[in-house]
Amino acid sequence: MRPEQKNVSLWGVAAIVAPLALLLAIGLWVYRTEAASARDKAEQQLAAIAHLKVDRLVAWQRERLDDAAALGADALWLGQTARFLATADARLAGQLRNRLRTVGAPGQYVEVLLVDAAGRVRLSTNGDSEPPGYAAALALALGRRHPVFSDLFVTPHCRSPRVALIAPFFVPNQRTGLPLGAVVLISDAVQCFQSWLQPWGPPGATGEILLIRRDGSPLLLAESLPRLSVPLPSQMSGRHSDSLAAAAMQGRIGAIRGRDQQGVDSLAVIVPVPGTEWRVIAKDAAAHVFAAWRFRAALLLLVFALLAGGFGGLCLFMQQYNKKVRYMALYDAESRLRHSMERHRSTVQAIDDGIIAADGQGRIELINPVAEALTGWRQEEALGRPLEEVFCLVEETTGELVRGSIAQVLGSGTAGERKGYHLLRARDGRERAVTGSVAPIHDDRNTPLGIVLAFRDQTEERQAQRLMQARLFLREYAFTHTLEEFFLRALKEVAALMESPLVFCRCPEQTVSSVVMRRPPSSRTTAFAQAGNGWVTVSGIDWMDAWFDRLGTGQPPVVDDPGVSAGSASAVAPWWIKGKVLAVPVLRAGKVLALFAVAEKSGHYSPQEHETLTRIAEFTWRLVERKQVEEELLASERQYRTLYRSMMDAFVVTDMHGHIRQCNDAYCAMLGYDREELRRMRVSDVTPAQWLAYEDEQVRNQLMHGGCSGLYEKEYRRKDGTLIPVELRTFLLIDNDGQPEGMSAVVRDISERKRAEQEEAKLLARLSQSQKMESVGQLAGGVAHDFNNMLSVILGYAELALRKMEVPEPLHGYLEEIVKAGRRSSEITRQLLAFARQQTIAPRILDLNETVEGMLKMLRRLIGEDVVLRWVPTPDLWPIRMDPTQVDQLLANLCVNARDAIAGVGNITIETGRATFDQAYCAGRSGVMPGDFVLLAVSDNGSGIERDLLDKIFEPFFTTKDVGRGTGLGLATVYGIVKQNEGFINVYSEPGVGTTFRIYLPRQIGTVEDKPEIEAITAMPTGQGQTVLVVEDEEAMLTLNRSMLEYLGYTVLTAGTPGEALRLAKAHGASIELLVVDVIMPEMNGRELSKEIETLCPRVKTLFTSGYTANVIAHRAVLDKGVRFMTKPFSTGELARKVWETLHG
Repeated sequence: MRPEQKNVSLWGVAAIVAPLALLLAIGLWVYRTEAASARDKAEQQLAAIAHLKVDRLVAWQRERLDDAAALGADALWLGQTARFLATADARLAGQLRNRLRTVGAPGQYVEVLLVDAAGRVRLSTNGDSEPPGYAAALALALGRRHPVFSDLFVTPHCRSPRVALIAPFFVPNQRTGLPLGAVVLISDAVQCFQSWLQPWGPPGATGEILLIRRDGSPLLLAESLPRLSVPLPSQMSGRHSDSLAAAAMQGRIGAIRGRDQQGVDSLAVIVPVPGTEWRVIAKDAAAHVFAAWRFRAALLLLVFALLAGGFGGLCLFMQQYNKKVRYMALYDAESRLRHSMERHRSTVQAIDDGIIAADGQGRIELINPVAEALTGWRQEEALGRPLEEVFCLVEETTGELVRGSIAQVLGSGTAGERKGYHLLRARDGRERAVTGSVAPIHDDRNTPLGIVLAFRDQTEERQAQRLMQARLFLREYAFTHTLEEFFLRALKEVAALMESPLVFCRCPEQTVSSVVMRRPPSSRTTAFAQAGNGWVTVSGIDWMDAWFDRLGTGQPPVVDDPGVSAGSASAVAPWWIKGKVLAVPVLRAGKVLALFAVAEKSGHYSPQEHETLTRIAEFTWRLVERKQVEEELLASERQYRTLYRSMMDAFVVTDMHGHIRQCNDAYCAMLGYDREELRRMRVSDVTPAQWLAYEDEQVRNQLMHGGCSGLYEKEYRRKDGTLIPVELRTFLLIDNDGQPEGMSAVVRDISERKRAEQEEAKLLARLSQSQKMESVGQLAGGVAHDFNNMLSVILGYAELALRKMEVPEPLHGYLEEIVKAGRRSSEITRQLLAFARQQTIAPRILDLNETVEGMLKMLRRLIGEDVVLRWVPTPDLWPIRMDPTQVDQLLANLCVNARDAIAGVGNITIETGRATFDQAYCAGRSGVMPGDFVLLAVSDNGSGIERDLLDKIFEPFFTTKDVGRGTGLGLATVYGIVKQNEGFINVYSEPGVGTTFRIYLPRQIGTVEDKPEIEAITAMPTGQGQTVLVVEDEEAMLTLNRSMLEYLGYTVLTAGTPGEALRLAKAHGASIELLVVDVIMPEMNGRELSKEIETLCPRVKTLFTSGYTANVIAHRAVLDKGVRFMTKPFSTGELARKVWETLHG
């Protein structure tokens, strides 16, 4: 378009737009003015209504305050009220109630209340006694000492909203003290506010009055007035920032616009009520307020549209007429120009080079057939397109687009010629090397009107040059890099040479395989292999595996486009092009060694590119084969050297006479010599003399016959003189003539293994000892029950006989010996149970220092005057959990053993301490557990214990004392008690020096428990005829228990089985006060029977007896809480005390 024509067009547009803009501005001004006027009018009306309602509300409040002031000014009434509140006189109550009814008589108040200073209702005109909803206002009035209006509230018997005035009153003529009370004037809010809260306007009008607090809570809504039975809403919606409630909460006063409680857009005026937190909101729906204004705005918009349409139509008609005149003139000029262009086009079509002509804007006007073939654009498609889009040149090295050359020619008006090669990127993505030139087209005033571009295809020449450069580069690269580096670089060179983003190489032996890509793979990397008439899909690079068999038979790999064939099926070649993958094999004697493939080129591959790929593939593979041979040699040498130097086992090479020729670092480190020292030595120099003959025999018998010896052991002498055990295997070295030239040996230091074997042997011995002691313990627990029953019968009857026999009788002494022997047997059984960790105990948390100190006097009497007992406690000792009687047993047994080991005068030391063991310390010590422990050590300076006896001292019945001086159960009992309490014990002894026993007991977290108070019993307690049920499956024990209990004064019922006991319990019921039951019985155990009888006799108490509890009433020999238990055998006195404790416990 010429400049003159362009200016005329712009003026025409301005002539149309300017009047329309002016008309639009006037319309907007009128629209905004009308809107502001409508809003101002509505706000003025709402403000007048709101102030009217506030004035009426203030007048109503003033009337109530006057009533309250009248009462407060009545001295007589105040005096009577003061006396009534002080005396609650009934006569005064009647007078005051009448006066209150007089105040509410005109119907202004629904109820009048008199409350005292504590807020209690003392008088009411209707009888209400509880403040229903004005409690907060009452407290505020009494606190502020002046009348206060309450918020609206409802009462339980009336759901109509009410409001109260609370007026405090004082002692007449004394307003400085506390209020005597207050008068509560309660009004019906609906009756008071209905007249001025009703919506204004005709029926259906949207105007409304709301009364709310400053915090947004409603007092009364006009819409709630007719529904007196419905509670008022508790909260207006203040969740939205544009709501009226939110504006009131923010303290805004005056006209606002927002959403009401129903979410309707409204215009409102907020006016505060003086002296209160109340706000009056007069609101009207915005739709109603602006209804008339919107109707006028619609009419204005219609008028504007009609005016704009008429004016625009006139302007459009004038414009179309001017265009028609101008286009007729242009048509004539174009016809003449078309004939001239046709002659030039015929000339251009016959030229062998590509020709492209473009106008001054760089848009194509002409493209000849050669240019069409090179660019991929047909003339009808290219016409009018930018020259840079059709003739797309890229730099060969960087791949970047070449820009600016055509614009430079158009700007300067001078011809230009390109030096060297550039790549022309065709429409289908293929790139060709081209050379060319560009010249401008001038008009008669030498002004550039366009350009002509001439170019020629130089692909073949450039490809041959690039192939030569690639081969030279790869040959040089192969000399200075590894095989992997060379192979990866070669694939990159192939990708660049073939102009393909993807290049593959696959080898059957997996010698080298790789993929090189210049961008992420697309859907075209999915490959297909033809199989008969169908297609088999193979994913990733693995699809190339399917090509080896097909290439070997001459069948082509087919990829991507199954509908296009590059030749007939009969003309099979060792390569094939189809779609966008080109693959060629590397053949040796008809065998495929490798497969090279390129893919993802923008266009189809040509036969010339196949030839290029074949030549570069053959050249690359020859270099690969050479690099493989070189790297295999280097790798073999490096592997041997690394293996030799880094072997964890020692390695040595000698000649046939034993002179050391080579050795690795491990061999030097093992013997303590450096390598140079060892090379001057023989193997016999580091081998002890006793091993020389043995090693010569190994070499002679095995090495010389089989070339390799078996695995054998010997010793080496280190440089520092120490001997180390080793394990080795020797090999014979043969020279090229097959003659032995030396020996090599792999040597391993087995010192750690030997130590581990010794440690394992010690552990096995300890395990065997532990199992033996466990077996003895299980045997002791198994026989304890029956043995104790028999002892009980023997001791019981012997004791009963003694009690009924006179002392001078000859049999009295015999019976006493029987009792003594029975008690010694009982003590042996008790010690066996302690060793077996089945002794019944009642542990508690105790302070070991305190417990030991309580035993010192007894221990000093036990060891005698010749032995000094030293006590060394550690302060702030951790508590432990243990039966105190077991501590007595430990110390008594250890001190007696220490006393017996001292010949004459000596010392025994008892000490306590704290110890903590970690996992590392416990790892190599059997029986030691990690954690915190309390130490109890007993030491003596006696004769000590021989080392070979230390492993046996805890075995039951083992003793070094003379016959008759010990049972051999003392230390066994100590061992069992320590293990039962999850501790461990260590012994340190040296003959002639002394012995130390160190006992470690686990620390207990908790508070030390007080000793239980035991009531002292001076004489054997007897019964008062209480009924005792005795259950025992042993008939002899049953008869004995009956005899003992009857002797003690009890009424006895006996049962031999649990079933018989249950029948007796049902028959006698509540008369049974005590159940004495054996723990181990057939049918059911003692605990189960006790529970059954307790359901029949709720008052019954239970005393369990047994020689072995078997975890029925104890867990791991620890008595359950609250269980009374007596161990068999027992005497008549022990039975008497235990029965008495159970009945009175």
